[in-house]
Amino acid sequence: MKITCQRSAMLAACNTAFKVTPAKNLRPVLQCVKITLDGKGCTLSSTDNEMWLRVSVAEVNNDDEGEAMLPPKLLNILKESDSEEVNLDLSDTSCKVILRNGKFEMASFPVSEFPSFDAIDFSKAIELGGEMFAEMVNKTIFAAGSAGESKIGAVTNGIFISLADGKLSMTGANSKALATMHYDAPYSEESSKVVPKKFLELAAASVAETVQIDLFTDNSISIKTGRIELRSRLVDGRYPRVENIIPKNERFNAKIDVGSLLSAVKQTAIMTDEMTNRIKFVFNAGKLSLSATESVHGKSAIEIDVESGGELEMLFNPTIWIAMLSKLDSGSMIEFAGTDARTPALITQGNYRFVAVPLWFEEGKK
Repeated sequence: MKITCQRSAMLAACNTAFKVTPAKNLRPVLQCVKITLDGKGCTLSSTDNEMWLRVSVAEVNNDDEGEAMLPPKLLNILKESDSEEVNLDLSDTSCKVILRNGKFEMASFPVSEFPSFDAIDFSKAIELGGEMFAEMVNKTIFAAGSAGESKIGAVTNGIFISLADGKLSMTGANSKALATMHYDAPYSEESSKVVPKKFLELAAASVAETVQIDLFTDNSISIKTGRIELRSRLVDGRYPRVENIIPKNERFNAKIDVGSLLSAVKQTAIMTDEMTNRIKFVFNAGKLSLSATESVHGKSAIEIDVESGGELEMLFNPTIWIAMLSKLDSGSMIEFAGTDARTPALITQGNYRFVAVPLWFEEGKK
Protein backbone atom coordinates (compact mmCIF):
# COMPACT_ATOMS: atom_id res chain seq x y z
CA MET A 1 0.00 0.00 0.00
CA LYS A 2 1.42 3.35 -1.06
CA ILE A 3 0.44 6.78 0.26
CA THR A 4 1.41 10.31 -0.75
CA CYS A 5 0.44 13.26 1.41
CA GLN A 6 1.59 16.55 2.90
CA ARG A 7 4.13 15.98 5.67
CA SER A 8 2.50 18.61 7.90
CA ALA A 9 -0.90 16.88 7.66
CA MET A 10 0.53 13.44 8.46
CA LEU A 11 2.60 14.90 11.29
CA ALA A 12 -0.45 16.55 12.87
CA ALA A 13 -2.43 13.30 12.74
CA CYS A 14 0.48 11.21 14.05
CA ASN A 15 1.10 13.68 16.87
CA THR A 16 -2.45 13.05 18.06
CA ALA A 17 -2.55 9.29 17.46
CA PHE A 18 0.75 8.46 19.17
CA LYS A 19 -0.36 10.24 22.36
CA VAL A 20 -2.58 7.24 23.11
CA THR A 21 0.01 4.52 22.51
CA PRO A 22 1.77 3.21 25.65
CA ALA A 23 5.47 3.93 26.08
CA LYS A 24 6.10 0.31 27.02
CA ASN A 25 3.93 -2.73 26.52
CA LEU A 26 4.21 -6.48 26.44
CA ARG A 27 2.54 -6.22 23.03
CA PRO A 28 4.81 -3.99 20.91
CA VAL A 29 2.13 -3.68 18.25
CA LEU A 30 0.23 -1.36 20.63
CA GLN A 31 3.09 1.12 20.36
CA CYS A 32 2.25 1.42 16.67
CA VAL A 33 -0.59 3.23 14.92
CA LYS A 34 -2.85 1.59 12.35
CA ILE A 35 -3.40 3.47 9.09
CA THR A 36 -6.48 2.77 7.01
CA LEU A 37 -7.14 3.87 3.43
CA ASP A 38 -10.64 3.48 2.02
CA GLY A 39 -13.08 5.32 -0.16
CA LYS A 40 -13.78 7.77 2.71
CA GLY A 41 -10.16 8.91 3.12
CA CYS A 42 -7.21 8.16 5.38
CA THR A 43 -7.57 7.37 9.09
CA LEU A 44 -5.10 6.63 11.90
CA SER A 45 -6.15 4.45 14.86
CA SER A 46 -4.36 3.87 18.17
CA THR A 47 -5.06 2.26 21.54
CA ASP A 48 -3.53 1.30 24.87
CA ASN A 49 -6.40 -1.15 25.53
CA GLU A 50 -8.02 1.42 27.84
CA MET A 51 -8.47 4.23 25.35
CA TRP A 52 -9.11 4.18 21.59
CA LEU A 53 -8.58 7.02 19.14
CA ARG A 54 -9.27 7.62 15.46
CA VAL A 55 -8.03 10.70 13.62
CA SER A 56 -8.48 11.49 9.95
CA VAL A 57 -5.52 12.73 7.90
CA ALA A 58 -6.05 15.84 5.81
CA GLU A 59 -4.87 16.31 2.22
CA VAL A 60 -4.31 12.70 1.20
CA ASN A 61 -4.65 12.10 -2.54
CA ASN A 62 -4.54 8.37 -3.08
CA ASP A 63 -6.72 5.78 -4.78
CA ASP A 64 -5.15 2.84 -2.96
CA GLU A 65 -7.02 0.93 -0.23
CA GLY A 66 -5.87 -1.20 2.67
CA GLU A 67 -4.46 -1.22 6.19
CA ALA A 68 -0.97 -1.25 7.69
CA MET A 69 0.92 -0.42 10.89
CA LEU A 70 3.04 2.71 11.41
CA PRO A 71 6.03 2.26 13.78
CA PRO A 72 6.59 4.90 16.51
CA LYS A 73 9.82 6.18 14.94
CA LEU A 74 7.79 7.52 12.02
CA LEU A 75 6.75 10.39 14.30
CA ASN A 76 10.41 11.37 14.88
CA ILE A 77 11.13 11.19 11.16
CA LEU A 78 8.22 13.50 10.33
CA LYS A 79 9.22 15.96 13.06
CA GLU A 80 12.84 16.26 11.93
CA SER A 81 12.23 16.47 8.18
CA ASP A 82 11.66 19.71 6.29
CA SER A 83 10.17 17.95 3.26
CA GLU A 84 6.77 19.26 2.16
CA GLU A 85 5.63 15.87 0.92
CA VAL A 86 5.97 12.35 2.33
CA ASN A 87 5.61 9.02 0.54
CA LEU A 88 4.88 5.84 2.49
CA ASP A 89 5.28 2.33 1.11
CA LEU A 90 3.67 -0.04 3.60
CA SER A 91 3.32 -3.79 4.01
CA ASP A 92 2.68 -6.30 6.80
CA THR A 93 6.41 -6.47 7.54
CA SER A 94 7.87 -3.05 6.71
CA CYS A 95 7.31 0.70 6.58
CA LYS A 96 9.32 2.65 4.00
CA VAL A 97 9.41 6.45 4.19
CA ILE A 98 10.57 8.52 1.21
CA LEU A 99 11.19 12.24 1.71
CA ARG A 100 12.70 14.98 -0.42
CA ASN A 101 16.22 14.30 0.76
CA GLY A 102 16.14 10.91 2.47
CA LYS A 103 14.78 7.39 2.80
CA PHE A 104 13.97 5.30 5.87
CA GLU A 105 12.95 1.68 6.26
CA MET A 106 11.57 0.14 9.46
CA ALA A 107 10.20 -3.23 10.49
CA SER A 108 6.47 -3.31 11.11
CA PHE A 109 3.75 -5.66 12.42
CA PRO A 110 0.86 -7.44 10.72
CA VAL A 111 -2.42 -5.54 11.03
CA SER A 112 -4.03 -8.76 12.28
CA GLU A 113 -2.15 -8.37 15.59
CA PHE A 114 -3.74 -4.97 16.28
CA PRO A 115 -6.95 -5.04 18.37
CA SER A 116 -10.08 -3.89 16.59
CA PHE A 117 -12.86 -1.78 18.05
CA ASP A 118 -16.36 -1.01 16.88
CA ALA A 119 -17.43 2.22 15.23
CA ILE A 120 -18.76 4.79 17.71
CA ASP A 121 -22.43 5.77 17.53
CA PHE A 122 -22.91 9.49 18.20
CA SER A 123 -26.62 9.58 17.31
CA LYS A 124 -27.58 10.29 20.95
CA ALA A 125 -24.55 12.45 21.78
CA ILE A 126 -24.93 15.81 23.45
CA GLU A 127 -23.26 18.73 21.70
CA LEU A 128 -21.54 21.84 23.04
CA GLY A 129 -19.16 24.48 21.78
CA GLY A 130 -15.48 23.62 21.64
CA GLU A 131 -14.45 26.69 23.64
CA MET A 132 -16.90 25.86 26.41
CA PHE A 133 -15.70 22.25 26.54
CA ALA A 134 -12.04 23.29 26.71
CA GLU A 135 -12.83 25.82 29.45
CA MET A 136 -14.63 23.21 31.55
CA VAL A 137 -11.71 20.80 31.23
CA ASN A 138 -9.12 23.49 31.97
CA LYS A 139 -10.90 24.74 35.09
CA THR A 140 -11.50 21.34 36.68
CA ILE A 141 -8.85 18.83 35.59
CA PHE A 142 -6.07 20.38 37.71
CA ALA A 143 -8.03 19.56 40.88
CA ALA A 144 -8.33 15.83 40.17
CA GLY A 145 -6.32 13.55 42.43
CA SER A 146 -3.03 11.93 41.55
CA ALA A 147 -2.07 8.26 41.56
CA GLY A 148 -0.34 8.59 44.93
CA GLU A 149 -3.29 10.16 46.72
CA SER A 150 -5.65 7.85 48.58
CA LYS A 151 -7.37 10.00 51.21
CA ILE A 152 -10.54 10.29 49.14
CA GLY A 153 -10.11 7.25 46.92
CA ALA A 154 -8.69 6.26 43.57
CA VAL A 155 -11.96 7.23 41.87
CA THR A 156 -11.03 10.91 42.30
CA ASN A 157 -8.02 10.36 40.06
CA GLY A 158 -10.60 10.80 37.30
CA ILE A 159 -12.98 13.58 36.30
CA PHE A 160 -16.67 13.26 37.15
CA ILE A 161 -18.96 14.17 34.24
CA SER A 162 -22.65 14.48 35.03
CA LEU A 163 -25.74 15.28 32.98
CA ALA A 164 -28.65 16.00 35.33
CA ASP A 165 -31.36 18.61 35.88
CA GLY A 166 -30.66 20.17 32.49
CA LYS A 167 -26.99 20.79 33.27
CA LEU A 168 -23.75 19.23 32.05
CA SER A 169 -21.04 19.45 34.71
CA MET A 170 -17.41 18.43 35.17
CA THR A 171 -15.77 18.01 38.57
CA GLY A 172 -12.23 17.35 39.76
CA ALA A 173 -11.42 16.73 43.43
CA ASN A 174 -8.58 15.77 45.76
CA SER A 175 -7.98 15.99 49.50
CA LYS A 176 -7.15 19.72 49.29
CA ALA A 177 -9.67 21.11 46.79
CA LEU A 178 -12.66 20.57 44.52
CA ALA A 179 -13.37 22.38 41.24
CA THR A 180 -16.65 22.06 39.39
CA MET A 181 -18.20 23.84 36.41
CA HIS A 182 -21.49 23.42 34.57
CA TYR A 183 -23.37 24.75 31.61
CA ASP A 184 -27.07 24.58 30.81
CA ALA A 185 -27.80 21.63 28.52
CA PRO A 186 -31.30 21.16 27.04
CA TYR A 187 -31.42 17.40 27.61
CA SER A 188 -33.96 15.51 29.69
CA GLU A 189 -31.91 12.30 29.96
CA GLU A 190 -29.48 11.85 32.85
CA SER A 191 -26.11 10.14 33.06
CA SER A 192 -22.87 10.29 35.05
CA LYS A 193 -19.43 8.83 34.47
CA VAL A 194 -15.92 9.07 35.95
CA VAL A 195 -13.38 9.33 33.14
CA PRO A 196 -9.57 9.35 33.00
CA LYS A 197 -7.84 12.73 32.95
CA LYS A 198 -5.78 11.72 29.92
CA PHE A 199 -8.96 11.19 27.91
CA LEU A 200 -10.15 14.75 28.48
CA GLU A 201 -6.67 16.22 28.00
CA LEU A 202 -6.42 14.61 24.56
CA ALA A 203 -9.89 15.80 23.57
CA ALA A 204 -9.28 19.35 24.79
CA ALA A 205 -5.91 19.53 23.02
CA SER A 206 -7.58 18.71 19.69
CA VAL A 207 -10.82 20.60 20.26
CA ALA A 208 -12.67 22.01 17.25
CA GLU A 209 -15.65 24.34 16.91
CA THR A 210 -18.07 21.80 18.36
CA VAL A 211 -17.77 18.72 20.59
CA GLN A 212 -20.08 15.71 20.72
CA ILE A 213 -20.09 13.61 23.90
CA ASP A 214 -21.70 10.17 24.15
CA LEU A 215 -22.63 9.67 27.81
CA PHE A 216 -25.18 6.94 27.23
CA THR A 217 -23.08 3.88 26.33
CA ASP A 218 -22.41 1.53 29.25
CA ASN A 219 -18.84 1.19 30.56
CA SER A 220 -17.35 3.81 28.23
CA ILE A 221 -17.43 7.43 27.13
CA SER A 222 -16.81 8.80 23.65
CA ILE A 223 -16.02 12.23 22.23
CA LYS A 224 -15.99 13.49 18.66
CA THR A 225 -14.46 16.84 17.78
CA GLY A 226 -13.04 17.96 14.47
CA ARG A 227 -10.96 15.17 12.98
CA ILE A 228 -10.79 12.94 16.06
CA GLU A 229 -13.00 10.33 17.69
CA LEU A 230 -11.94 9.20 21.15
CA ARG A 231 -13.35 6.47 23.39
CA SER A 232 -12.26 5.39 26.86
CA ARG A 233 -13.08 2.92 29.59
CA LEU A 234 -14.35 4.47 32.80
CA VAL A 235 -12.59 4.86 36.14
CA ASP A 236 -13.96 2.28 38.58
CA GLY A 237 -15.63 3.45 41.76
CA ARG A 238 -18.44 5.57 43.13
CA TYR A 239 -17.70 9.30 43.03
CA PRO A 240 -18.52 11.37 46.15
CA ARG A 241 -21.73 13.41 45.94
CA VAL A 242 -20.50 16.82 44.81
CA GLU A 243 -23.34 18.80 46.37
CA ASN A 244 -22.53 17.26 49.76
CA ILE A 245 -19.00 18.68 49.54
CA ILE A 246 -20.01 22.23 48.55
CA PRO A 247 -20.10 24.37 51.74
CA LYS A 248 -23.39 26.04 52.71
CA ASN A 249 -24.51 28.73 55.15
CA GLU A 250 -21.20 30.60 55.25
CA ARG A 251 -21.08 33.59 57.60
CA PHE A 252 -18.31 35.56 55.88
CA ASN A 253 -18.26 36.89 52.29
CA ALA A 254 -15.76 38.87 50.23
CA LYS A 255 -15.18 39.93 46.62
CA ILE A 256 -11.57 39.71 45.45
CA ASP A 257 -9.77 40.74 42.27
CA VAL A 258 -8.27 37.61 40.65
CA GLY A 259 -5.08 39.25 39.40
CA SER A 260 -4.32 40.91 42.74
CA LEU A 261 -4.93 37.72 44.71
CA LEU A 262 -2.87 35.54 42.36
CA SER A 263 0.06 37.94 42.58
CA ALA A 264 -0.21 38.15 46.37
CA VAL A 265 -0.34 34.35 46.80
CA LYS A 266 2.65 33.83 44.50
CA GLN A 267 4.70 36.47 46.35
CA THR A 268 3.78 35.16 49.77
CA ALA A 269 4.50 31.58 48.75
CA ILE A 270 8.13 32.49 48.00
CA MET A 271 8.80 32.19 51.72
CA THR A 272 7.43 28.68 52.08
CA ASP A 273 9.20 25.34 51.80
CA GLU A 274 8.34 21.65 52.02
CA MET A 275 8.08 21.88 55.79
CA THR A 276 5.93 25.04 55.82
CA ASN A 277 3.90 24.91 52.59
CA ARG A 278 1.10 27.05 53.97
CA ILE A 279 -0.21 30.59 53.77
CA LYS A 280 -2.30 32.34 56.39
CA PHE A 281 -5.30 34.33 55.08
CA VAL A 282 -6.54 37.08 57.42
CA PHE A 283 -9.59 39.11 56.37
CA ASN A 284 -10.20 42.29 58.36
CA ALA A 285 -12.31 45.32 57.39
CA GLY A 286 -11.77 45.45 53.65
CA LYS A 287 -8.23 44.07 53.72
CA LEU A 288 -6.78 40.62 53.10
CA SER A 289 -3.39 39.97 54.65
CA LEU A 290 -1.38 36.96 53.45
CA SER A 291 1.61 35.72 55.40
CA ALA A 292 4.00 32.77 55.40
CA THR A 293 6.99 31.62 57.44
CA GLU A 294 9.79 29.49 56.03
CA SER A 295 11.27 26.95 58.44
CA VAL A 296 14.76 28.50 58.33
CA HIS A 297 15.18 31.59 56.18
CA GLY A 298 12.42 34.08 57.00
CA LYS A 299 8.86 35.24 56.47
CA SER A 300 6.64 37.15 54.05
CA ALA A 301 3.57 39.40 54.36
CA ILE A 302 1.41 40.87 51.54
CA GLU A 303 -1.78 42.92 51.88
CA ILE A 304 -4.44 43.63 49.24
CA ASP A 305 -7.79 45.44 49.20
CA VAL A 306 -10.97 43.36 49.07
CA GLU A 307 -14.68 44.05 49.33
CA SER A 308 -15.66 42.57 52.68
CA GLY A 309 -16.83 43.19 56.18
CA GLY A 310 -16.05 41.27 59.35
CA GLU A 311 -13.06 39.10 60.16
CA LEU A 312 -11.87 35.61 59.26
CA GLU A 313 -8.61 33.65 59.55
CA MET A 314 -7.82 30.55 57.49
CA LEU A 315 -4.71 28.57 56.58
CA PHE A 316 -4.28 27.12 53.07
CA ASN A 317 -1.84 25.27 50.88
CA PRO A 318 -0.82 27.96 48.32
CA THR A 319 -0.45 25.44 45.48
CA ILE A 320 -4.19 24.91 45.11
CA TRP A 321 -4.85 28.64 45.00
CA ILE A 322 -2.20 29.31 42.36
CA ALA A 323 -3.52 26.43 40.24
CA MET A 324 -7.11 27.68 40.43
CA LEU A 325 -6.49 31.41 40.03
CA SER A 326 -4.21 30.90 37.04
CA LYS A 327 -7.20 29.42 35.15
CA LEU A 328 -9.29 32.56 35.58
CA ASP A 329 -9.27 35.93 33.83
CA SER A 330 -6.85 38.12 35.79
CA GLY A 331 -9.16 41.12 35.40
CA SER A 332 -12.21 39.37 36.84
CA MET A 333 -13.57 39.05 40.37
CA ILE A 334 -14.29 36.02 42.53
CA GLU A 335 -16.65 35.69 45.47
CA PHE A 336 -15.14 34.14 48.59
CA ALA A 337 -17.36 32.61 51.28
CA GLY A 338 -16.15 31.06 54.53
CA THR A 339 -17.29 30.06 57.99
CA ASP A 340 -14.29 29.41 60.22
CA ALA A 341 -10.71 28.17 60.21
CA ARG A 342 -11.70 24.49 59.99
CA THR A 343 -14.51 24.65 57.40
CA PRO A 344 -13.81 24.62 53.64
CA ALA A 345 -14.10 27.92 51.81
CA LEU A 346 -16.24 28.33 48.68
CA ILE A 347 -15.04 30.43 45.76
CA THR A 348 -17.51 31.16 42.96
CA GLN A 349 -17.41 32.91 39.60
CA GLY A 350 -20.49 32.51 37.45
CA ASN A 351 -21.14 28.79 36.92
CA TYR A 352 -17.72 27.85 38.33
CA ARG A 353 -17.23 26.75 41.93
CA PHE A 354 -14.01 25.96 43.78
CA VAL A 355 -13.79 24.50 47.27
CA ALA A 356 -10.54 25.09 49.16
CA VAL A 357 -9.94 22.81 52.15
CA PRO A 358 -8.07 24.68 54.91
CA LEU A 359 -5.19 23.41 56.97
CA TRP A 360 -6.25 23.40 60.61
CA PHE A 361 -4.76 26.45 62.21
CA GLU A 362 -3.58 26.11 65.79
CA GLU A 363 -2.54 29.21 67.65
CA GLY A 364 1.21 29.32 68.12
CA LYS A 365 1.95 27.03 65.14
CA LYS A 366 2.70 28.70 61.83
